[in-house]
Amino acid sequence: MSEHCSVCGRSIDEREQPYVRNDRVICSNCHYRLSRPAPRENWFVRAMNAALSVMVTGVLFILGVSMILAAPPGAITIVCLFIVVFAEREAKKRKK
Repeated sequence: MSEHCSVCGRSIDEREQPYVRNDRVICSNCHYRLSRPAPRENWFVRAMNAALSVMVTGVLFILGVSMILAAPPGAITIVCLFIVVFAEREAKKRKK
């Protein structure tokens, strides 16, 4: 008589060793997947990558706009900062 895995529902063959986890029978694939330690998320690296991406995009945008408008990059930077602050406030309002 074959058993079924309580995680994935797959039929456990007679040649396959069933495992017991939390009083439930599971197959070898699920046992392997559940026994591995969870990967550690490095939130700092993700945050720095996001910040770097935003900064590079912002610099390229400011340089492009200043070339098109023939305005000094400093003035364009101030305008862009106001736009970003306004966009962030609007995004927070929409989340609520």
